[in-house]
Amino acid sequence: MIIDLEEAKEWLRVDGTDDDSTIQTLIGAAELKLKEGTGITYDSSNNLAKLFCLKCITDWYENRLPTNVIDNTLISLMTILTFGSGSESDESSTL
Repeated sequence: MIIDLEEAKEWLRVDGTDDDSTIQTLIGAAELKLKEGTGITYDSSNNLAKLFCLKCITDWYENRLPTNVIDNTLISLMTILTFGSGSESDESSTL
């Protein structure tokens, strides 16, 4: 698991438990999107993977209507997570 419920709620600035089920679903969907997009299973130690998931969760939580807009930030993060930036010290190469 890359993101846990409490971390997502803190990022979203959500108090209470009314949306816990929705947020948990979004967490699962974001992690699945990252795995299917990169072919790599990440864990919570990779900050770029966390950022990717948090960005997805935020976009889906705040914009609940379907959209065909392509988010360049998500594309860039997924590209870096898939192929790395070329730097051997790049954290994105750490799984």
